[in-house]
Amino acid sequence: PIVDGSGLTESEIDEVVKQRAALFRQCYQRALDHKPGLGGKIVVRFRIGGDGIVIPDRTAFADGTTLRDDDVEHCVASNINRLKFPARGGVANVKYPFLFVQGH
Repeated sequence: PIVDGSGLTESEIDEVVKQRAALFRQCYQRALDHKPGLGGKIVVRFRIGGDGIVIPDRTAFADGTTLRDDDVEHCVASNINRLKFPARGGVANVKYPFLFVQGH
C-alpha cells in the first residue's frame, strides 16, 4: 500500500487488509464463476479517519486498475468500507493494489 498522511503505517494497514483477504477473494471468485478468464489488478484509493474507520464516500478506483468489472469493484469497495483500523488520530489516504489471478 501507499500511505499519505499521518496516523497509520503501511504495515498496520496491510495487516488489517490481509486479515480480510478471503472476503476480497470471494468478490473475484463470484465474478470468475460467470466470466472465465477474468483477471487483473484493482487499485483502491480510500481514506481512513482518525477513529480508524474508513470514510466511505472517498473510496474509489485509481490509475493502474486493469480488472474492470462492476460487481468485483462494488464488492471490493464495500468490504474496504467495512474495515476497522487502529485509531491513531490522524487521517490516512491509502492507495492499495489487489491482484486477482485465476488459480491463486
